[in-house]
Amino acid sequence: QNSYPAQLQRLLGDEYEVKNFGVSATTALYKGLYPYVEKEKYNESLEYNPDIVIIKLGTNDANERNDAYRSTFGVDYRRLVDVYRNLPSKPRVILMTPVHCFLPSDQDKVIMSEIIPVIEQTAHERDLDIINLHNMFGDKWPADLMPDKLQFIAQKTAGLPAVFVILRFFLRCICRHAFPWS
Repeated sequence: QNSYPAQLQRLLGDEYEVKNFGVSATTALYKGLYPYVEKEKYNESLEYNPDIVIIKLGTNDANERNDAYRSTFGVDYRRLVDVYRNLPSKPRVILMTPVHCFLPSDQDKVIMSEIIPVIEQTAHERDLDIINLHNMFGDKWPADLMPDKLQFIAQKTAGLPAVFVILRFFLRCICRHAFPWS
């Protein structure tokens, strides 16, 4: 009910169909611990042949358990993005960076130094829209919204101004015009 796709669907109305093909804990890495490309949701997303694709991967790629594979993140991420860009529907692709990781590890440093630069460069090289969630949500741990220190709880973020900004950005990208309340 309060997931980002559900919120976006409510804002867009019946003229659009928002589908959620996300899978928790997956990576853009093709050989990481839980590669998204090996999940059924990935295949379903390709078969759906979408008009718009929003990609938010990278948090789990920065996990130390994926250190052995991370050197391929750039190649794997770009390959994943290009698969969607080259679908028959030629969808508009929007990239999102991971939020801050507040775990007592080097994961946030890896996100900032290795993951985000690849996402930004990919967006630039392919002329794609990008939403930098890492900057948008700040660097202070919101314990009530992010109890695992890694992901926001959608049910608790429905009214947050930052979430509203993200959804508003999606609407502008998707609909190509501003809404009276935007």
